[in-house]
Amino acid sequence: MTAVVAALGALIFNALSAASTSRQIEVTRQGQVTERFSKAVEQLGAAGIDVRLGGVYALGQVMRDSPADQPTIVEVLSAFVRNKAGTIPQPDLTASAAGVTARQPGTDMLAALSVLARRNPKHDAAGQRTDLSRSNLSGLDLRGVDLHDVNLTGSDLRRATLYGTDLSGAQLGYANLAGAALVSADLRGAMLWGANFTDANLDGAHLENARLHDLKGSHITEDTTGVR
Repeated sequence: MTAVVAALGALIFNALSAASTSRQIEVTRQGQVTERFSKAVEQLGAAGIDVRLGGVYALGQVMRDSPADQPTIVEVLSAFVRNKAGTIPQPDLTASAAGVTARQPGTDMLAALSVLARRNPKHDAAGQRTDLSRSNLSGLDLRGVDLHDVNLTGSDLRRATLYGTDLSGAQLGYANLAGAALVSADLRGAMLWGANFTDANLDGAHLENARLHDLKGSHITEDTTGVR
């Protein structure tokens, strides 16, 4: 009987020890994740682009290693892109494309957009999107960039180059796309209510299931868009 009690005591002790060790390992892991996250965020504000790129990719790795931290990282990288692009206080749908000059996005901005696009949406917060609302993306060359499901509500995309850009499911309500080049862009399922398409080139763009009022003033080849 004594031997049985001793054996049971040993089993309980071992189980408790294993549980304690597991908790300690998890605490250590979380501490390491927090440290990596903090260092990566600090890198985003560095003067050197190589350091900023390192921060972007480090956050992407943290997001993969710790899915619970993904919603916060999505917010951080979204804010990083908005900061790089600049924001507008209020959308101006009356502004024309005249005077908008072409410009190239920074490598760090493109890297952040790529990391955001590749994330697993199952780990997002409920209803979360990459938030680029009211961003100043005018004149930017964003050809081929993956912007699917991105919130671009009220953004300035005048004369932006969006050849083949994936904007499927994106929110573009009240965005100014005057003079934008949307040739072969994927706008399937996009929300386009109130957007300004004056002089935008939509030849070959895919607009199946897009929600929009009209494409007045745009250049479009209707038989290639899926618009019915």
